[in-house]
Amino acid sequence: MKLFLSEVYDLLDKAGSDDERVNILIDNHSKLLETTLYHTFAPEVVFFTSAVPAYKPNPVPTDLGLITYEMAMAVLYMFIEGHPRVSRNLSWQRKETMLVQTLEELGHREAEVYMNMIMKRPGAKTLTRDIVKRAYPTLLPDQVD
Repeated sequence: MKLFLSEVYDLLDKAGSDDERVNILIDNHSKLLETTLYHTFAPEVVFFTSAVPAYKPNPVPTDLGLITYEMAMAVLYMFIEGHPRVSRNLSWQRKETMLVQTLEELGHREAEVYMNMIMKRPGAKTLTRDIVKRAYPTLLPDQVD
């Protein structure tokens, strides 16, 4: 059974060790999880905002949101600074409005995962860049100190 990303993140927080967390990431591998982790931890990805906009969380269960997480990821490029597919004429205010609409259409748990990604926060208290690198060694560039 395929888990929602919010459920995978819950499992990560309940895991007792880093090895268990690595295995959870490997066992629940999907392009969606990989893409979310990349955008969360890759320093070259910069989003247009560093503040969570005011939005009204959608109280429905994860699978009953107006849009799916996959649909939200399809418009993620709109929120990345300097993305070539985004018009330079698209204002910061319009981007914020689009982000709020996206968050309010997702189920509240998936909206949390999405917003944490944009804020460059792991989303699971126990998730680190090192754990991601161990699970997916080629996903993230090596950090230069």
